[in-house]
Amino acid sequence: MSDFFFAHSDFLHDLVAFSVIIPFRYLFVVDDECRCHQEYDSEEDTDEEKPLKCIVSVCSKKAYKAVEKAKKFHSARNMSYSQGNRMGKRSADCSSFCGRCYLPQGITMGGSTSWCNTAAGMALWSTKKGKVVANSGVSIGKKKLLPGDLVFYKKGYNGRYKNIYHVEIFVGYEWRNNQLVGYTMSSITGNYPSILKRDYTSRKGRVAQIARPAQ
Repeated sequence: MSDFFFAHSDFLHDLVAFSVIIPFRYLFVVDDECRCHQEYDSEEDTDEEKPLKCIVSVCSKKAYKAVEKAKKFHSARNMSYSQGNRMGKRSADCSSFCGRCYLPQGITMGGSTSWCNTAAGMALWSTKKGKVVANSGVSIGKKKLLPGDLVFYKKGYNGRYKNIYHVEIFVGYEWRNNQLVGYTMSSITGNYPSILKRDYTSRKGRVAQIARPAQ
């Protein structure tokens, strides 16, 4: 099943709902999981209702729009990785990709409207502004990550803040082979198109910080 989000901020007028791709007859919440009952339309389909799982995540309207921007970059399939031309129309490195997802929402994370901060600089800004929600990788099973969260990665010693060298934006959960999977997106060197969607859990041990820029 496709991922399902129900997103809102602290203010009722910012209420936003994501679409569910499959049709369902009704939906109810058990703790923080949802169970959808599929609706069958053709005569060949059975009348039996098939229970399905989906996940409800709650995030701000700005975070939702940042995720939509990331998905738009990903689906365009025309971005290349570049540090020298990181603010180019069809090129980005990891931090300028994540930064540009938030720029339309007025969130510059220590950069400007025309220049995005580095990954380490974004992480430092997040710390100073009280946007940090974790200082290490968190378990997908606990569903602590929200769409729009920025995940910062460390590697060796580089003299930067927390030795951070890379950042990705968390875009949500999906059920795959009856297992819950969390996905991130970023611009990854050595790939074309460079915007990749990746399994968060495979690199959880290298997470230095998780921030929520729009909180």
